Amino acid sequence: MPSSVAFKDHGRLIGEITVNQGDMHPSNTIFSVNHLIWHRFDDVTVQSDIKRWPFKFINSKKALKIEAQYCGATKYHTAEKISSMVLSMMKETAEAYLDKKVTDAVIAVPAYFNGNQRRATVEAGKLAGSNVLRLINELTAAAIVYSMGKRLDKRRNVLIFD
Repeated sequence: MPSSVAFKDHGRLIGEITVNQGDMHPSNTIFSVNHLIWHRFDDVTVQSDIKRWPFKFINSKKALKIEAQYCGATKYHTAEKISSMVLSMMKETAEAYLDKKVTDAVIAVPAYFNGNQRRATVEAGKLAGSNVLRLINELTAAAIVYSMGKRLDKRRNVLIFD
């Protein structure tokens, strides 16, 4: 599921459905939020992103915020809040598929995430209503998913490239 949220006059869209929204409403379609977690407005990374991304960044004393028009009003969200919206949608999708409530979560994060970014991701998970049991690196998650359903009767070497 794409980590993106599109804000509209009547509500918000999350995940796959936002792909076309970026073309129609670029300033209200927030994407790549993991890239922004725990960054400050004056970070070199953010300053580079401001030049190429269509949505508006706000310099807040507490945290970097992203501006979006939502239900007729201007709203300001942190990357952690946007991430929690995506995680909440993933939780709802899992609950619909399993036909039962999901309370615990293991969240995959980029291997380069530092401690602050990892803590912010745990907070995003909590905002989404999950009990975050653990964070694992994305490549580890990919390896686990790859191995699911595989016969383990012979040795194999598998390259997982990111």
